[in-house]
Amino acid sequence: MFSAKPPTPARLEQWSRLRAAGKRHFILYYGLLKIGTYLFVVLGGWLFLMETGLILLLMGGTDLPVPLPLPGRFWQVLLAIAILCYSVGYLAGSSRWSNNEEWYQYYSSQQQHRLRHGVD
Repeated sequence: MFSAKPPTPARLEQWSRLRAAGKRHFILYYGLLKIGTYLFVVLGGWLFLMETGLILLLMGGTDLPVPLPLPGRFWQVLLAIAILCYSVGYLAGSSRWSNNEEWYQYYSSQQQHRLRHGVD
């Protein structure tokens, strides 16, 4: 979310608002809902296209009708993909929180130091 560039006061304020909601909320929203869901839609969609044969239709390798029945193992594989995607989302959200918190602590302490000593 934030880079190694020195922040503007608006960016520090933005993170202070995000952190006020708490770590759990940030990980849930950013990690699980954004990253985990995105990964699940992409990988689950790809699995669906591969298992149903629709990928051949999209790639121009077949004509209609395309076989649409799903094999029995599809749902187990989709569940495994969901568990994997949401686990990766949780880890990404948690890691992002830690990095942003470290960034915020560093630059807010620098800003306070400048204000106390009158350095620009």
